[in-house]
Amino acid sequence: MTLRAGPGPRLLWGLHSTPYTPLPIPYSLLFIVHCSLFIVHCSLSIVHWCPMPLPMMSWLAGVMRRDLTGFRRTLDAYPDDASPWTPVPGPVNVTGTLVLHVAGNLQHFLGTVLGHTGFVRDRDAEFATRGLPRAELYPHLDATSAVVTAILPALSESDLAAPYPVSLRGTHVSTGDFLLHLVSHLGYHLGQADYHRRVVTGSPTPAGLVLIEDLSSARSVTQ
Repeated sequence: MTLRAGPGPRLLWGLHSTPYTPLPIPYSLLFIVHCSLFIVHCSLSIVHWCPMPLPMMSWLAGVMRRDLTGFRRTLDAYPDDASPWTPVPGPVNVTGTLVLHVAGNLQHFLGTVLGHTGFVRDRDAEFATRGLPRAELYPHLDATSAVVTAILPALSESDLAAPYPVSLRGTHVSTGDFLLHLVSHLGYHLGQADYHRRVVTGSPTPAGLVLIEDLSSARSVTQ
């Protein structure tokens, strides 16, 4: 058994093999392959420079929207427009004030700082305003929900790891860390609003807040 070089590779297993002749490749096929590789390269470049939105941000936005809806349900559960502004004993903010506060908070820290919406916050007015009818409070919640929906799902992993653009109480934190704080802050005040409603109305009946089935990924077990 011998191995000999010739015009083409010849592998001899007792007998000479037929000389290897490369098959001609049509120029049209080469063009197609070249274009395909170019498209793959461009696609990878787009993914690198324009990262896809993170599912976690969509879930986080869903939690915020759920809790903002919780504020709406809380307002709905009062018997009249005056009740959300009724003072109760102790250092407790009334629900009307809390609605204005959480709306101003999120529209500023998400909309103005991260989304450059141009919203100008008046924090003092959030706590000083009194007596607005519920019909004038609902639009604050709707506008805030729209900001949450527009800003959070568009954030990338690098956005979350980066420092939040402004210092907070003399402290620098990452954007992702601060977003978790904002979720906690919203839920904290929703609990206060529910407490105020129960005291004012005397009703222990839940208003349908923080429901699992209201999360953005929720699916019925029958689906």
